[in-house]
Amino acid sequence: MTCANCNDAATNTQYQYDGLNQRVSTVKGGVKTYEFYASNGSLLAELTPSLSNRLAEYIYLGGKRVATVGPAPSTISLPAQSLTAVAGQAVTFTATLGGAAPTGAVRFYDGSNLLGTISVVSGKASVTTTFQTVGAHTFTANYSGDAANFGSSTTATVTVLSSTTITGPAGGPNLKAVAGKPTTLAATVNGNSPTGTMSFYDGSTLLGTANLVSGTGSISTSISTVGTHTIMIVYSGDANNAASTATITLNVTLAPEQLIPILQLLLDDD
Repeated sequence: MTCANCNDAATNTQYQYDGLNQRVSTVKGGVKTYEFYASNGSLLAELTPSLSNRLAEYIYLGGKRVATVGPAPSTISLPAQSLTAVAGQAVTFTATLGGAAPTGAVRFYDGSNLLGTISVVSGKASVTTTFQTVGAHTFTANYSGDAANFGSSTTATVTVLSSTTITGPAGGPNLKAVAGKPTTLAATVNGNSPTGTMSFYDGSTLLGTANLVSGTGSISTSISTVGTHTIMIVYSGDANNAASTATITLNVTLAPEQLIPILQLLLDDD
């Protein structure tokens, strides 16, 4: 018995040989397939008992394989070759299979760590998992095949980002400003040395965007409308940190000198 990628459960393949050093079986993903060879070393047939005795036979012409009788080739794909997740937050990835109405199961791996064995339903299998370690992860989906389909495999890179939170400006979540007068809005992103940009919105109106400096972004703006304004703070995220949002309340009032003309008008009316 020999193996390839012995220490990697996602790609581990075991080979068994007879006394003539002819390979007689292969075990991949826990599925054992028996192999039958001609005297010249050509593979003639493969039998997989655990998959409803799946049998594949190979036809040769002039020493070259020209046809396969039996299962159809299958395909398996992930949404993209580069995926993202946030550390500590559940994420779901779906593998889509092609072939002759594939059934069976897909094994999902984070490196060599088995995340789950999921049954194929309507040509799809989805796994929900939580990554704890920030950085690049090798994510593998292995389809074992079934009676009508050969197995297949695909790999993607999952970039796991640090989660972030936004700490609002000094003064707490309820701030005050004077209508028409400049006011400074600032906030700090907590994460893995976050960089990037921070944008401030009054409803759907963009008040300004600032580059983060030591995790903090600030803008100077003025709002003319008196009343309570909900300010949304949007962090863009970067290569190591996930995007995030937060809201604060800004109470805009008139300055005393702005009230005098209004009071004068009221007195004049009397």
